[in-house]
This record gives sequence, structure tokens and C-alpha cells, in this order.
Amino acid sequence: MTKMNKKGFTVLELILAFTLTTIVVVYLMQIISLVHAMYISNNQKTEALIKQSNIMDQIYRDLDEKTLRSISTCEPNCSTLTLTFTTGESKTISINNNQKIVKYGDYAVQYDSNMKIENIQTSNTTFKNDEGEVMGSNLYDAILQIKIPISINESSYDINAVYQYNTTLNNVTIG
Repeated sequence: MTKMNKKGFTVLELILAFTLTTIVVVYLMQIISLVHAMYISNNQKTEALIKQSNIMDQIYRDLDEKTLRSISTCEPNCSTLTLTFTTGESKTISINNNQKIVKYGDYAVQYDSNMKIENIQTSNTTFKNDEGEVMGSNLYDAILQIKIPISINESSYDINAVYQYNTTLNNVTIG
């Protein structure tokens, strides 16, 4: 009888090794796919926050540096809003739902196609005392709010500018 050389692998060992390797590779691919999807989602959210911040910076810069005189709007919801300042300068906030563009003056940002952008909303609230009179000559007694609802997958990235002013010194008209 001759002795067999047992230096190789049996077919059963090879099949078992191949099966275990395939299982590990499939799980790794699922993890990589999940991490990639999270990366894409977080990247979209980060981009939306950056764009929100940039538009709000432009709006607040004008509201801080200039005195607002009037707002031309198609209340309560519209796609265009014009801010007119006491210097005579006007800046328009506009949205284009088809192209997903929000524009303020010369500055425009384009959102991803899966973002939902709704019409511009405005509200103007004047605070009065118990007698129905405006609170006082040196107080900020009114608040103007400009809101552009922007969302993706139940997450909100609204552009929300709030301007507090004194009606005695600066009576902002909306119309």
C-alpha cells in the first residue's frame, strides 16, 4: 500500500472557506453601502444648512445696516417679496420652485432637486399695552418675520429672518 500525500485541501474545506468568505464580503458590502448612504444624506443636510446660513447672512446684513421702510408682498404666501429701505434701495427675495433657487438681491443659491421649497410667508406683529396703545417711544414694539419653508425628508432648513423695530421711529408698511 502506498501512502497518500496529504498536503492539500479537500473540496469540502475549500467550499466552506469560500462560503464563509462570501458571507463576510456580503456583510461588508452592506455596511459600506449604509455608510455611503449616510454620507450622501449628511452631505445634503450640510449643504442645505450652508445655503440657509448664506442667504440669512445677506438678509440680516441689510436689515442691520439699513432702515427698512416697506415690504411689497402678495400676503400671506407668495414667491416674491421686495424689501425697500429708507435709502431708496430695494432688494427682492424670490423663489423658483421648478429650479429650486432662492434669491436675495444678486445672491442666489440652488438647492438639490429633492428639496421642497414653499412660498414666502410674512407676518408683522405690533405689541400693545392693556389699553391698546403702542408700548412706548424708545422700545422695539414690533416684529417682522420672513419665512421660507425648505425641507427634505421631514427635516426643516427654513430661512427665517426676524426683524425687531420701533414703530415710532420706523413704521414698516407691508402691502
